[in-house]
Amino acid sequence: MRCSISGEETTEPVVSPKSGSIFERKHIVNYVQANGKDPINDEPLTIEELVQIKNEANVIVPPQQSSATSIPAMLSNFQNEWDALALEVFTLRKQLFTAREELSSALYQYDAAVRVAARSIKERDDAREALRELSLAIANGSGPDSTVDGGELNGITTVGIPVEELNEAKAHLFELHKAQKLSNPLGTSKNVTLATVKSEPKDQKIQNSKTIISNGTIVSYSESSLNINQYDDDENTSTINKLLSSTVNACDISANNKLITVHDDSICFEAHSTKIDGKHIFEIKCHPLLPDLFVGLSSNRWGLYDCERGLLFQSPASTNSYTTISFHVDGLLIAVGTETSQIEIYSLADGNLASSFNTKHLKVKKIQFGLNGYWMALLSESTIQEESKVSSLEVFDLRKNVSIHTINSDKEILDFTLDASSSLIATVSNSVSLYSYIKKGKKWTTIEVENAPSDLQLILFDSRTPLKLLGSTGTELLEFMLEATS
Repeated sequence: MRCSISGEETTEPVVSPKSGSIFERKHIVNYVQANGKDPINDEPLTIEELVQIKNEANVIVPPQQSSATSIPAMLSNFQNEWDALALEVFTLRKQLFTAREELSSALYQYDAAVRVAARSIKERDDAREALRELSLAIANGSGPDSTVDGGELNGITTVGIPVEELNEAKAHLFELHKAQKLSNPLGTSKNVTLATVKSEPKDQKIQNSKTIISNGTIVSYSESSLNINQYDDDENTSTINKLLSSTVNACDISANNKLITVHDDSICFEAHSTKIDGKHIFEIKCHPLLPDLFVGLSSNRWGLYDCERGLLFQSPASTNSYTTISFHVDGLLIAVGTETSQIEIYSLADGNLASSFNTKHLKVKKIQFGLNGYWMALLSESTIQEESKVSSLEVFDLRKNVSIHTINSDKEILDFTLDASSSLIATVSNSVSLYSYIKKGKKWTTIEVENAPSDLQLILFDSRTPLKLLGSTGTELLEFMLEATS
């Protein structure tokens, strides 16, 4: 008789009434004391229930033969041990996979908790700031009522947001962009040449000065001089040089191609001047349709301005430091970049935050909305060492609030531009790089660019002429055409 536990011949056999199996007494006693159940069918079992089997005293129990007396037997033992080891490794891998899943879930929950906590802290701080400003307003005798039609808003006097004008402009721009239905002007071309159409030196007074490109116009300005170069559809150029009586803090080209400049104490628009406090404004963007309307950006506020009426609305002070601002193509939304890897999108209808996005790098350098209305391209950068920067260009789909494409660079990207079809992106770093969106495969591809200058600092697609680019170096103003070679 063999023991059901050890498989050896029994010297003191007993039988379990629960399973009917035979065991060596010492083995089953140890098992029952430890577990309290039958080892075969796991039914409850006590030592007293075990039934001893009579064993003839004169029966000679033959010695157990060793299993390692031959090479085949040893190979069989090795195989059994290997099988047991493989089973154990499988079990350990399964346990490791389960542990990884549990750890991943725990880390995800922790990350979500941190984000919720950060959002709650920001909301708390915003509420404290709003309460403080409201308390100051009440202490000064001002009422707490605030509306978008004018009055006191968070302690800031406003003329009022022209909601009806903005909505009418939005409807007009939406229909205009919807009717265009522009396609990729390069198609499936894989190589292009950047042909220089025109090159003009900058006036020495404004070389290496601030420069903006907008609506087919390049504006360069310094503390005392301002230069305007306008390019028309026939490749003609008109140049205007002005001597300034006061420093220009920011400027842009309006929807009717007029220059708007902001000074410390005024807005200048053609021959008109309106008094404002413009000392802290460092960037402005004009409305895509309404020529008198623009938004101005300071370090932690943005404001809506009218060239005739001055400040219409100013946002509450933000805890973030602002870096850049851009108008949505329908003219009712603005996007504000920060130094904390955030994009804040506000509605001009009420001045409230409509949405927000996180960028890959800390400082948001530039934002541009696609004319299709639902793409937003943005450039962010981080400083990794002294005078060494890395950049990323991301394209977000506003319909899904997700990033659909990212261009990473281990060098600083100085500028980028999105064409009118929203299917070509040109970037400037050490050279010009071009990326094309193939609608059929819903993917971005890289296009080789030949004859690209290496010293460009700014670049912009001219929305009036497909494949036409305007650019600026420290000393030159350039006009290019993209020509497909294959």
